Amino acid sequence: MTAWMPPRNKVGTNESIIIDALGRMPDIQLGSDDDGWQLCRWRQFVGTYTLPALPDPVFTVHIAGKPQVKTWDRDGWSELSSMPGCATIVPSGQETGWLVDGELDA
Repeated sequence: MTAWMPPRNKVGTNESIIIDALGRMPDIQLGSDDDGWQLCRWRQFVGTYTLPALPDPVFTVHIAGKPQVKTWDRDGWSELSSMPGCATIVPSGQETGWLVDGELDA
């Protein structure tokens, strides 16, 4: 998945919160502080990953990996699975998470 986020290296940004939640930097980072955009890619492996509510909306694309990734949906894992090519918009203020049974590029 690839996620658009606001400018990097600022405390309390989506990127800094995701880095803290996942415990590592993104594999790829592109962006323009002047134009106010950020594109990051994280590769995750088997496990569950949760993100707290973020201050800004995030556009997320499942770009590679196993096609059976579940997403957190209110009070449980989704019935449907994400697969490469699926996109999600996570509104600001909403927690989210993934159940990965293999590899996920997000």
